[in-house]
Formats: sequence, C-alpha cells, structure tokens
Amino acid sequence: MSSKLTIPTLRVFRRYILALLAITAVFYGCAGETTSTTVEVTRVVEVEKEVKVKGDTVVETVVVEKEVKVKGDTVVETVVVEAPRAGMSDADYVASRENCTTENPCHPKILTDFVPSSFSEAPMLTDLVNAGKLPPVDQRIPAKPLVIQPADQVGPYGGIWNLAHGGSGDRAVPSRNWQDRSLAWATDYSSVVPKIFDEWGANGDYTVWEFHIREGIRWSDGDPMTTADYMFWYEHIAGNTEVVKSLPFWMNWGGEVAKFEAVDDYNLRVTFAESFPIFAEFIASSTVGGPTPNGRKGLGMYAPSHYLEQFHAEFVGADEANKLAEDAGFEGWAKYILNRNDAPLNPDLPVMTPWLNITTIADSQWILERNPYYFVTDQEGNQLPYLDRVVLTMTEDNNVLNLNAIAGQYDLQYRHTKFANYPVFQENASKGNYRIQLFRAPGRHQTTIYFNMDWAGDPEIAAFTVDSVDFRKALSMAIDREQINEVYYLGVGQEGSYCAQGSTVWYDDSKWDDEFGVLRVDEANKVLDGLGLSEKDSSGYRLLPSGERLTLELVAPTNYHIDHSEFGEMISQMWKENIGIDLQVQPVSKSLLGEIEAGNEHMGEINVTGPFFPVLESRLLPSTRWGPLAKQWADDPTASEYGGPEWIVGMVDDYYAALAKGPADRVDDVQSGVNALCDNVPYIGTVTGAAERVGIVKNYVRNLPYPLPFSVFGGTPGNAFIETLSLATQER
Repeated sequence: MSSKLTIPTLRVFRRYILALLAITAVFYGCAGETTSTTVEVTRVVEVEKEVKVKGDTVVETVVVEKEVKVKGDTVVETVVVEAPRAGMSDADYVASRENCTTENPCHPKILTDFVPSSFSEAPMLTDLVNAGKLPPVDQRIPAKPLVIQPADQVGPYGGIWNLAHGGSGDRAVPSRNWQDRSLAWATDYSSVVPKIFDEWGANGDYTVWEFHIREGIRWSDGDPMTTADYMFWYEHIAGNTEVVKSLPFWMNWGGEVAKFEAVDDYNLRVTFAESFPIFAEFIASSTVGGPTPNGRKGLGMYAPSHYLEQFHAEFVGADEANKLAEDAGFEGWAKYILNRNDAPLNPDLPVMTPWLNITTIADSQWILERNPYYFVTDQEGNQLPYLDRVVLTMTEDNNVLNLNAIAGQYDLQYRHTKFANYPVFQENASKGNYRIQLFRAPGRHQTTIYFNMDWAGDPEIAAFTVDSVDFRKALSMAIDREQINEVYYLGVGQEGSYCAQGSTVWYDDSKWDDEFGVLRVDEANKVLDGLGLSEKDSSGYRLLPSGERLTLELVAPTNYHIDHSEFGEMISQMWKENIGIDLQVQPVSKSLLGEIEAGNEHMGEINVTGPFFPVLESRLLPSTRWGPLAKQWADDPTASEYGGPEWIVGMVDDYYAALAKGPADRVDDVQSGVNALCDNVPYIGTVTGAAERVGIVKNYVRNLPYPLPFSVFGGTPGNAFIETLSLATQER
C-alpha cells in the first residue's frame, strides 16, 4: 500500500495552475516509503482565540490530545483544536458570523490522523444500548473514525431538520444532502479529503491506484463494510450487462475496462489501461459518487453485497430472482435489484450515510433517522450526526414551498427558493426567525435555452436549429437580457452570452458577448433573412422555404426555483416582436422531461446550466439536454462512432485528452474544448452571476459553513459536512 496521498483540487483559475503543479509534485513526491523511527513527543500548547460578539471579545483556550501513527510507530502530541462559538444566544451567534469571510471562512475541518481518546453517542442511542438492542458505541464505529471539527461548535445532540422537497423526482436532495462517496471534497474544494477511504495513492504514471478502507467501518445494519462490497459492485452489478447496459466513461478509461482487485478485506487496487491522474478527484465528485444517488442506475462504486445477493440471479438462481421480481411487480430480476439498490425508495437497504431512510422519497413525509453505525465523530469523540431526524415534506407546488419558507416553517431550505422572492424573504426574516445565506456558483445560468444537436423530428427545421450556428446566434441577438436581469435577478446578474466574459476564467474573451450576447435586433433580422427565412405570414411570423411557419418548440421543466415556462413565454414575446420567430413552450414535469430527453424527442428545452468547472463537472461532454445521442457515444467513444456535428467530436476529444494530464498540462486542451462549445452555441445563455441558491436558515441552526461555495460536482450542501449541523435550541 502506498503512503497517504491527498490529491489537490482541480483549480480552474489559470493564475493558480503553476502553483498546483508544484503542490501536486509535493504530494505525489510523498508516495515513497517512510523511514520509521520511534518518536514520542508531548507538546502542551495553549492558544487564545478571540471571538468578537457585539463589541465584546470572548477568549477561548482549548487543548486536546492528538495521536499520529507513522508506519507502526506512534507520535503523541498535545495540540490545539479550536472550539468556536459555543453557548451564544441566537442573536449574538448571527452577529458573530459577520466575521466569517472568504479570506477567513467559518468552515469545518477534517482532522486527519487524529483519534479522540473516547467516544460518546446521542441519548436516543444510549437508551438502545442500555436496553440491549444496540452494541456500545466503541463497537459500532472504527477505531480510527473520520473526525470532523464543526464550523461553529460541538453539538448539541437532538432535534429534527425540517425542510421540503419537490417530489419523488427531486433526486438532487439525496444526492447532495447525505453523501456516501468513498472520498470527499473539503468545503472550499481546496483538496480531496478522506471519507470511507482513509488512505489512497497511485503509482508513478497513475495507472494503478490503491485505496485503504477505514478498518472496522460498518453498514447501517451493523454488517462490516469491506472490499467485498466494492468487488460485488464491480463483478455483479456494473459487470453484469443485464443490470448495467453501458459502463460510465471512467470505467473504460484507456479503451479497456478498469480492473478492480481486493488485495485483502480493506485494501482495494484499481488498474487502468492508461494514465488517469484525476481518478481520486472523480471519486470525490458526482462523476463517480456513491450508491445513494447512483445505486438505482447500478453505479456508485460499491454496494451492500450481504443485502443485495438475495435478489441477484448469480446468487439465488434466475428462477428465484425473477419470481421475487414478479411478486414485487417488476419485469425481471435486473430491474428489481436496481430498485432494491435505490436507498430513497427502499428503507431496507443498508447505507453509509449519516441518516437512514424510515419512509421513502415518494411518501408525503420522507423521514430519515440517525445511522447508529455512522463512522464519523467530532473532535471530542461524539458520534455524528448531531440531529436525530430529518423530515422532508413533499411540496410539489413551488409557490407553496416559497410561502412556507417566507413564514419560517423550515429549519434549512436551500432548494426551490426563488431568488425573485429575496426582498420578501428579507422583509419576513425577523418574524420568521431566520437568516438568509446566498450560495454562488461560477458560470452558472439559471435560465438557458438549449437546442438538441441530435434532434431530427423535422429535417427542414433541424437544418436551422441543428445545422446553422448563425441561426442560433441570431436568436441570441434577439433577447433583451437587461429585462431578464431586472425581472428575475433584481438587476444584480451579469448579462451576456453563455460564455459571458469573466464569469469564469475560461471565458477570458469578450468576442462571444460582442458577437451574439447583446441585443442587436437589426443584425439578427439581417442574418435570418440571409438564411432564406425572409418570407413571413400574415401574423408576422417567418416561413420556412416550404412555406410552412417556422415554429420552435421547447419543453420547460416545472417546479424549479425559477419558472422556466414563464421565462419561455418572455423569450417567446421577444422573438415574436424582434425577429418574427414563433416559439411555443411546453411545461413538463421533471420525470416526464427525463423520458423526453432519453427518447431524443425534444427540439430543445429551457433549463439551468451547471457551474462551469469544465473538467470535474464534465461540461465538455454532451448532456441529454442538448445531445442525447452524443452523450451516449461520449460516455464511451471507443465503443462506437458518432454521426453528429464534428465540433462535438473535437470537443469530446479535448476533454479526454485533458483528463489524461495533470492540472498544469490540461489547460490548452480544456481551453480548446471551451472555445468549441462557445463558438458553436448549442445553448443560449442570458444572465449569470446571480445567487445560485437562497438559503433560508433558522437562527438557531449551527455549523452551516459560511461562506459556502456551490458546485454540482461537490454536491453542495454535502461539502458543508451536514452531519455536523445542530440546533442550539429545541424550541419550535
């Protein structure tokens, strides 16, 4: 097993690239053997920490003991672990958060190589231990748990986190809130940090990776979690074509299927055909993720073998497995085992998350309760999570959800809160006893028009929407972004093309904004006339060469924090008045949208875009929103050929070339792919830079990091390590 290696984050900022290369060299240079000597050091350190509270200063001094094992030997140190703002009133606490800044953030810390001297548990679990229904806490967690120092304070135990979700299709809630990835990102994305894996490393060319599972870690039902669970996933879930039809691209890196090997119960080896230096970053990201969001698709890198074997044809026989599936209403065992591996829909499934499911995401109240075997503690040895339960109320009407948030009915609500309601949230904050925390993400547009580059529903129309970049640019020039900014973002957003200059460092040129990111009605009409669309009907709409009206049809998902169909109607009016284009917008549910995208049925859609981290969030790979067939091909380009636009092929080639290189060497490939995306305009941006999420946070909620950077790959708010969330009072 190679020595511990912490992979630095992919930083997209060019000015940091060279620094990253140096950092990477330092980290990877540690991969050799460590010379072992017996060292015993006792250091008594007292540090005074000043905390300003309404003009006064509270001085805290905290001393704890830390043990560090070095190749079998033990270094004992007494060091300081700061215990931040504890015991404050809600008002003083909220005031103290003014000291939390980007330069001095209030973030949790992962205390690697630190083991508390003893462990304790929530009172509700102590009751179960005393009743003989649960083993003692030190028999339920690893000898070396993951230790997190909360952002604010230790505890207290107890309480319920009340929030809302948008229904059974609102899968971002489980995928981001309670993460079960094998590795994780630090809150600020500065580094990959341990989670299930406590050690990891690679050989010199990054073709062979080795991972060490935290010894003594257990599933929520108490069964040991070992390499057998990774091998079960590899051989019997991902490796069974009846269950998983197509492997994700990272499993086929280098044109061959990655090889998983169990060295022993706790050491896992993964070998790739070609150099894969970004693999650890992918494990910590949504790219690989964990089984809670991905188990229903047969992905997630591991699965509870002791539970799922009973549904698998290779273990119980095809007849028995199919009978179980039929009795449960499923067509075949392969579909049924995916259902059984879907934690939000199957409370019986053992999990590795802070809370386990009591009811399901499809119920009116989705209830989760603390996992008694969760492998994480705070610096004082208190097993996390602090909160006893999470209760999510299904609220499919987004307006109702926002009214409830305004009234202060949720403890922490960040999904589906409308930025347009920000003034109302502010006005009612005192009465509702909540504070507002904004989450921001670079390069994200919350109102974007996608055109499906694989759509062939009407060849005459596709000749423009798919084949003509000039047509798409003309549509972009006919949008009044200033009006959109005022209506939806209170005028605080940045108006421009999707590739708005400066919204990320990859958009360092104004050419996209200058050419088609501003309102230029005369130029847009000139372009459309030149494309053979000069004729109009009696209503003023442009006609196709065949004489039929050119009608664009876009689907718009409902129940988002921004009303996409309402936005579409605004665009429809602009295009009618400015360029004589007929736009029809069809509102659809999230679940129906997924079916439409999968069937390649849509001409285009109105939706959000993700934050622009082009490598970690795979922004240079097609998505089902604008290229379902391209996405299917790009997931494994070695398996088939793609017959769509050539620029997509080149962009995907650039992406995979970037993945094979270290941070500093990726720059040119990434920029080439970015240029292809921006030049060809598969989707039209409008306004970026506004707050990504409006967090409504009760004043008694503690340990929510501030500021909290938002990303999809990091799974915000998962990067907050929300197992540390606590309530300073149980009053309701």
